[in-house]
Amino acid sequence: MKKIIIIVSTLILVAAIAIPLALPAFASPSGGKINVVGTSSVSWEEAAKTAIETAAPSLRDITGAEVKKFDLTVADGKVTAYRAYLTIITNQDGQ
Repeated sequence: MKKIIIIVSTLILVAAIAIPLALPAFASPSGGKINVVGTSSVSWEEAAKTAIETAAPSLRDITGAEVKKFDLTVADGKVTAYRAYLTIITNQDGQ
């Protein structure tokens, strides 16, 4: 199951990929930078793609993203999840 975590200040929202995300009223989706974490059982690329595609319905005017970090989890000597930590950049003016 792919999951994404959106971090806005000290608030953390977790949603399965099928559940639409909603940003709290104090988080402006119209401009700035939002930190997200995407998870995949396939690859880091898939984790990053999942993060963007899941956050996109809740954010306006995504202009890019910066990958901050990659990591993974291991159980019984096997990789079980890949995580990509990104900063999503949105257009400040919504233009």
